Amino acid sequence: MAELELIRRDLDQVAATSWALQTLLVCLISRLDNQEPRITGLLRNAVDDAANLTEQIAVMGGQDSMRCAAAIKVLEEVRLAVQGQDQLRQGL
Repeated sequence: MAELELIRRDLDQVAATSWALQTLLVCLISRLDNQEPRITGLLRNAVDDAANLTEQIAVMGGQDSMRCAAAIKVLEEVRLAVQGQDQLRQGL
C-alpha cells in the first residue's frame, strides 16, 4: 500500500509540473505577443511543429501511441489557450 501511495504522489507531482509548464508557456507566449509579435508567431509555429513531429513519431511506431495521443492533446490545449489569450486581448 505504501508503494501505491508513493506512485500516486509521483504522478501528482508530474501532473503539477506539466500543468505549471503549460501555463508558463501560454503566459510567456501571451507576454511576448504584447512585446514582439514576430516572436509569438515563431512560438506558435513551434507548437505546430511539435504536434506534427509527435504525430510522425506515432505513425512510425517509435513511441507508445497512447502517450503520443496524450502529447498531441496537450499541444492542442496549449494552442487553444494561446488563441484564447489573443481573442481576449482583441476583445473578441
